Amino acid sequence: MTVLYAFFSALGFGISDYFGGSLSRREKSINVTATSQFWAFLSYIVLVFVFPGIPSFSAFGYGAAAGICIVFGLYFFYMALADGVVGVVASVAALFSALLPAFWGLLRGDKFTDLLVVGIIIAVGAVIVLSIPSHGYDEKDLLLDDEDLFEPAGRVGEMTKKVWVHTVLAGVSLSASVIFVSLTPRESGCWPLLGLGAVAALVAMFSAKIKTGTMFVKSANIMPIVGMTISLDVAYAMQLLAVRSGALAVASVVGALYPVPTILMAWGIDNEKLNRNQIAGALLALIAIAIIALS
Repeated sequence: MTVLYAFFSALGFGISDYFGGSLSRREKSINVTATSQFWAFLSYIVLVFVFPGIPSFSAFGYGAAAGICIVFGLYFFYMALADGVVGVVASVAALFSALLPAFWGLLRGDKFTDLLVVGIIIAVGAVIVLSIPSHGYDEKDLLLDDEDLFEPAGRVGEMTKKVWVHTVLAGVSLSASVIFVSLTPRESGCWPLLGLGAVAALVAMFSAKIKTGTMFVKSANIMPIVGMTISLDVAYAMQLLAVRSGALAVASVVGALYPVPTILMAWGIDNEKLNRNQIAGALLALIAIAIIALS
């Protein structure tokens, strides 16, 4: 059941990431984070009664620590998605969110198989391929007629140094949140989500107010927020079940498959284009995650 729970967690995170990245092109990333976390917290109150458990200081404490990591992780992630290439950003962040919790699980007793070693080597190769500099455009994309200037051929991001830094910070922060969630008591049900959601919402709203003068996105953008809220509910509930039902290494790497729905939505809806090295790197990243999961 660990793989199944982690799969649905990945699906929820992937859909939420797409909505968050898309909205961050129109709104400030910190406002997107604050709005989504506020509504997600309200929905976690409902989940506590749907999946009851025993509340404790440990459940709230580790949940709160995970919440802090999530706020900063999503903030950096949405900034990277807004300016960079969705497929690359999502894949690299996924590598970190898969490998770091996996290593933590190994330190706590998870088995280190030969297949896992192969997956890690491929993952490193994927990062190297993705790191090849690119402006994100093919020459033919720059040869436009006058009328084409008003008809973009599709969104094409650029993996600048700033985007890479944001992507790495996002991956490290989000992986830390998975580790903290795994430390919550098994009998606590969804109570850790209250600690997670409360801290995430408060930190995000305070940061948004300080940075932009406002907390939430415009009411006209409510539909993406609804999509993010529902997706986050599914993602975190399934993540709790995944890390409690089996090895953390398995739960983290399968859960890190969230770039797949993100990439598919960006390709199908936004017609996002990737150059050759980015396609190769993204595919290697996904293959690496799949191999690690099989291990």
